[in-house]
Amino acid sequence: HAMPSVDIIADSAREEPLRGVTLADVHSYDAEEDLCEGLVAALASSAALVLLHTSVKADFVASSDNPTHMLDTAPLRISDSLARLLNLLSATCTASTRVLVLLRDADIDDSGPMEHRQLDSCVQLVFSGLSVASDSLPAPPVLAWAVPPLGLLGPAEIANEVKSLRMSRALSTLPSGPLPSLEESLAQAVQSTHKMPSLAVLQARYGLYAEALQKCGGQTASSQGNVSRQGAYFKMFPPRHQVDSSICYDSLAQRIFGELDSIGSSECLLATLFPITCCHQQLTAVLQDKVRCINRGREYLEPEERRKLEVCVEGLDKKISCLRKLRQQAPPHALLQTFVQLVISNDCNRIMEFGAYLDDWKQARRAPLLERKLRLRKDLDHLIQEMEGAGCVAAPASAVTGTACGPEGGDSDGMAKMEARISRLRLELVNLQKQLDEVDVSTDSFWLELMLWNEMERVGARRGLREIDERLTLAASKSCYLAWVKNGNPVHFLHSTPLQFGAFEPLRWHPQLSGASFFGSDFIGDVLRELDRDLGVDVRRRPLLVISVIGVQSSGKSTLMNYLFGCSFVTHVGRCTKGLYISLLETKRELVVILDTEGLLSVEARDDVFDKQVALMTMACSDLVIVNNRGELGRHVGDLFQVCLFALYHLKLARISPAIGFVLQCLSMVNQQQQYEWVATVKKSLEESVQELQQKEKPHSF
Repeated sequence: HAMPSVDIIADSAREEPLRGVTLADVHSYDAEEDLCEGLVAALASSAALVLLHTSVKADFVASSDNPTHMLDTAPLRISDSLARLLNLLSATCTASTRVLVLLRDADIDDSGPMEHRQLDSCVQLVFSGLSVASDSLPAPPVLAWAVPPLGLLGPAEIANEVKSLRMSRALSTLPSGPLPSLEESLAQAVQSTHKMPSLAVLQARYGLYAEALQKCGGQTASSQGNVSRQGAYFKMFPPRHQVDSSICYDSLAQRIFGELDSIGSSECLLATLFPITCCHQQLTAVLQDKVRCINRGREYLEPEERRKLEVCVEGLDKKISCLRKLRQQAPPHALLQTFVQLVISNDCNRIMEFGAYLDDWKQARRAPLLERKLRLRKDLDHLIQEMEGAGCVAAPASAVTGTACGPEGGDSDGMAKMEARISRLRLELVNLQKQLDEVDVSTDSFWLELMLWNEMERVGARRGLREIDERLTLAASKSCYLAWVKNGNPVHFLHSTPLQFGAFEPLRWHPQLSGASFFGSDFIGDVLRELDRDLGVDVRRRPLLVISVIGVQSSGKSTLMNYLFGCSFVTHVGRCTKGLYISLLETKRELVVILDTEGLLSVEARDDVFDKQVALMTMACSDLVIVNNRGELGRHVGDLFQVCLFALYHLKLARISPAIGFVLQCLSMVNQQQQYEWVATVKKSLEESVQELQQKEKPHSF
C-alpha cells in the first residue's frame, strides 16, 4: 500500500464466535494527511480493540546523539510518526479500549536477556505514549507480543507460526496482572459491548475530528519534538467524555427502534407492521380450505356430511369477507412510510442500513430464544439417540408426538417416560419457533408489503402505492428493487405458509372460485423479466446456470453458498432461511443463479409435504444441486435422501437430470477408506429407497 487507506471488513466471519465483529484495517498511516488522521480518530473513538503493528527496528530508534551507538545498547525513543499516532489514539480511545501491540522484526526464540529488556522498553514507551492524556480518563491498557519474521516463510510455515503466536503469552502487561495469551485477549475483545457505529455516525465523527484538524492547520506539523506534540491533539479535539462512543445509531435507526418498541407485544408485531401481508397469508390459507371443501363436495356424501360441509363453506366465506374488509381498511404503518421514503430516493445503501438496524433490534430479542432453542435441540437429539440405542425409533418430526418401539421396549415405563419427554421437547421447540417467527422482521418483509399494496391497486381494492405516499409509483418501486437486486441482495422468491411465489391476489391461484383464469403479471415477475433483458441471457451466447443447495436445518447451507459464490444470504443460529432465495452472479460466459432453500427435516416442519416441495422445486430447475450435510453420514442423511429421491422419481417424467453433489462438513476424521464405506452404505440405501418409493408412493400424496 503506497498510499494511506482503510479497509472496512464487515461482520461476515465464518467462525461463529467472531460474528458481529467489524474490522477496520489501516494501511500506510501518514500523520501529515488530515484525511488519514481524521479517519483513524473516528475509528479509534468507537474501537473495542486496537491492534498496533510496529517494527522494533523502524519505529524505535536510539535516543543517543552518537550515531555509532547500537540499538540494543543505547536508550530508545519512539519515532516521530509512531509518537503522533500514539498521541492521536490517546486523545480518542476510551478507557475501555484495549491496545495489543504486535512487535515485528523481533525473533524472541533466539534472543537473550538484553533483547528481552529491549522489547520491554518498547512496550513501556508505547504505554508512555498513550498516557499523555490531559483529561481525567485513564490510558488504555497495553499488552504486547513479538511477531516472528514471516516474509520468507511458506504458507504451511506461516500457518504454524501464526498458530503459535495466538497461543503465546504476552510479553508484559500494564498494569501488572496475569499474562493472557493472544487468543484469550482476542476472545475478550469479541465479548465487548462496543458496536461498530453506522456509516452516518462514523461520518459525523470524522467530520468532527476533520474540522478540528483544519482549524488548527499545521499546528502538529510545525511542532518540534515529542514533548510539544503531546498535548496537541487534546487541544484540537473535543474532550473524550464529550464524544459518546456508545452512540452507534443515527436518526434513522432511532426512528426504527422507536416505532418497533412502541408496538409493545411481539405477538401483534407483524400484524401491525404488515397488515396487508398478514391478511394475504390468512386469505391464502382460508381459500385453500375452501377449495378442499369444494373438491370434497363433488364426491358422494351422506346428507348429514353434506350439510356439515355446507356449514363449513359458509363459515369460510364469512372469514374471507372479514379478511377482505380488514385488508381494505388497514392503514400503512409509519415504519413502512419511512421505508418508502428510502425507495423513492432510490438509495440502496440507506436501505441496507435500514435492514441492518432491523437485524440489530431483532437480534436482541431473538438471542435468548435461540439459546433456549439450541439447548432443547441438544436434549432432543440426546434422547433420540438413547431411544435408537434401546431399539426404539423416534417418530418423524412432522408428527410431533409419539415413537415407534420394538416389542422389547414398548411396554417399559422408562421408555414411556422418554417418549413423553421427547413429545414435550418437540412441542416446546415448535412454540419457540413461533415466538422467533413473531419478531422476524426484515427488509424482505417491507418489500413484500409494498408488492401487495401494488397488487391491491391492480385488482381495484385500494389506491395502492400512492396511498402510502403520493410520490411513490410502480415504476419507481421496480427501479429501486432492480438496483437492490443488482447490488447483490437476494430475492425472496418463495415465501409464506403455504409457499407462494411473488405477490399475487390469492383468488388468482383459484380460478374455480373467482370464475376467471390465471392472468396478468406481478412485481417479482416483472423484475425478473427486466433482469433477463438487462443481463442479456441467451441459451447459446450467455446461458443461465442454476445452482441450488438443500440440506437439513442449521447445516450451514447459507454460509456455504456465501463462501463459495460471494452471496449475501442471511446467516445466524437456528433457521435463517424461510422459503427460497435467489442471488445472481455474473461471469464472462454465463449468468449464475444461486438458490438457497429453507432447511429440511426440521422439528418445526410446516407440514408433511413441505420438504418434498422444496426438493422438487430445486431439482426441477437446477443444473447442479448441492446436498449439504454436517458431520458423518448418519440416519438423518438417509431421511434427506428419501426426500430427494421422491423429487427425482417424479422428475423422470420431465426428463430433467441435474447433477448432484454432496458436501460433508465438520467431519470428526478424514479417512479415505472410511469415506468409501460411507458411500457404499449410502448407495445401498438409495437403491432400497428407490424400490420402496416405486412400490408405496401414491400419485395424489404430493
